[in-house]
This record gives sequence, C-alpha cells and structure tokens, in this order.
Amino acid sequence: MMGEGVITALITIMESERDEEGSGGGDGMLVKHCCAALCHLAHEGSSGSMITEGAVPHVIGAVMETSGPTDEATKQSCCAVLSILSAHEACRRQLCTMGALPALIALARMNDDLTRLRCAVAFANLSHELTVQGLMVEVGVVPVVAELSNSYSEENQLYCGKALCNLGCHFGSELKIVEQGGVSALMMICMVRAVNPFTKQTCAKALLNLLIPEIVEARLDQLAKEGLVQAASSLSKLDDEITMRVCANVFCMLSAAPGGAGRRMLVERRATLADMFA
Repeated sequence: MMGEGVITALITIMESERDEEGSGGGDGMLVKHCCAALCHLAHEGSSGSMITEGAVPHVIGAVMETSGPTDEATKQSCCAVLSILSAHEACRRQLCTMGALPALIALARMNDDLTRLRCAVAFANLSHELTVQGLMVEVGVVPVVAELSNSYSEENQLYCGKALCNLGCHFGSELKIVEQGGVSALMMICMVRAVNPFTKQTCAKALLNLLIPEIVEARLDQLAKEGLVQAASSLSKLDDEITMRVCANVFCMLSAAPGGAGRRMLVERRATLADMFA
C-alpha cells in the first residue's frame, strides 16, 4: 500500500482537511478516519518515517486544536498514531522535535482508559531515546506519568515504571524527577498497585537510578518518610535474583550517606530489615 501511494493520499487528505477547517469548513471525521488508516499502516517500520514526516504535524494540530475544535474520537485516533509511531526507534527524536510531547500530555488528561494506556506506552517508548530524555523531564512528563500510574491496569503500571526508569538514566535530571514526584509514583506502583514481578523489578531499577549521592545526602529524610527502606525490603523478598541485586545496591547507596546518616536510618528500621533474613 505504501508503494501504491496510499500513505501519500491520506496525508494529502489530512492537509486539505486542516486547511478547510482553518477557513471554517471541513469535516473532522475525515481526520479521524485517516488516522485510523494510518494506525494500521504505521505498524510497518518502513512506513513510519513517511507518516511521521507527513502526517504527524496534522495529527498534533488536531490534538492541540490549532485549527478549531476536535472531537474526542478523533483525538483518540490521533493518540493511537502517536503511540504506534513511538515504537519505531527512527521516529522518536523527530516526534519530540515536532511537538509530540505537549500533545501526548494533553491526551493523557482525557478520561479514556485506552487513550491513557497509549500515552503511557508512548512515554515509555520515547524515553528509550537518549537525546530526548532531558527534554521529557523539562516539559513535565514525570508528573503526567505519575498521574497515569494512578490505575490498577498492570499494563499501565509497567509502562509508567519503564518511563520513569529510563528517564532516571539521564544524568542531571535525577533531582528534577524526585522533585516532580517520581519516587512517590514508583512507591505506589511497586508497593500498592503492581502485581507482576517484572513491573516491581522495573520500579526497583528506577529507584536505584535516582539514588545518586547528591539526592541521598540532601533528601535522606524525605526518602525515609516515603518508605524507601520498606519498599526495598519488600522487593528484596521477590523470587528474582535481579531484583534482589538491585535492592542490595539500594541499601548500599543508603548506607553510604555522609556522616553515617544512612546507617542510622537503616538501624532505626532494623525490624523491617530483619524480615529480609527471616
């Protein structure tokens, strides 16, 4: 279908439709149907770049309503396109450059479970791209992911955990992630909402990524109040060697806090730690 010019035709329809809407005419249903067709075509990696370059500006325009109001069904279709394209490594940086992040943040506020899941998937996929991790933190993706994790969908928990884990790998963004509620969100996922051991393991890795010396030194009391010791103790009991090693590293980082503060904090919670060896 790509060779037969279908994608080009869909993009042309979207371009003409947005032009008509901008002048007071047009039928928003056409954009929705074009997005639905592009969703199917976007699964092919060879089509991703062409769709990103040609259609994404119109998809984002529909979400942000730059040419007039857009109905919810159309926005849901637009979200599906962005989510699928985010799975293609070659498209991720371009998506962010084009303004996909503000669009996804707007879509994440919709009261639709599938759209919220697609946003979580998109944020998780985009966070794999090293060159946009800092930008994602700067534009406020962390609080949005924290809000998306407020769900009992295991898929939601996993993708939100992945997004926070990947963003925590960006050197220099750790403090902002903590300030924006990243640790609290991870605690809720791994201790309250998630059931799957892999989701819990992902959260453990994310917490470890954030425990740089500067944060441990400056925010040790806050981390203690948020239940980091209890979380690491609980996660270390999982029948998973990787998770146990991650938790051991968490305790190592805490115990290395300057002035013995970390060791005192752990001793004060020795009952919690004793459970690990029971």
